[in-house]
Amino acid sequence: MQSFFQWIYGLFDSWYGQGLYKYLAGYNCEQQATITENALFKPIGIWTLIITAFVCIAYYYIINHPRFNRWWSWLIMLGFAGISNFILAFSWIYLDFKNGDIMDCLLTSESGSTLIDTSNIIMFGLVNFVVSAIFFTAITFFIKWGSRNCKHSPLL
Repeated sequence: MQSFFQWIYGLFDSWYGQGLYKYLAGYNCEQQATITENALFKPIGIWTLIITAFVCIAYYYIINHPRFNRWWSWLIMLGFAGISNFILAFSWIYLDFKNGDIMDCLLTSESGSTLIDTSNIIMFGLVNFVVSAIFFTAITFFIKWGSRNCKHSPLL
């Protein structure tokens, strides 16, 4: 059964490739099966959600200044959360790639073509940026009403 995070990231798998998708889902080449204990979608997704929620709460309840209640201020915070989550996803997968933790059957196809390289990992970081922006927007509409100064940002 797919987790929520696997479903979300699976919507964008054409951006970062099937080889990386299989790795993130926990595919094991030796057993020719997906082993969910090895899946990375859930931990990456949970950390993305935590970071995004923290930045959103910081904007509405910690910073919460009248000068910072503009749409562009909200966009700056969204960008900060997105960049932080891009770095999280990229560095997590790149370290696995660099350390040789990704199985060979996922790195190259039988014909010898490359399935996972740095560009796939960058694209997954970009996908995490987009997922972070979606989370940030959703969290905004749930928590902004309690803010004293920023409750009308980004929209009424």
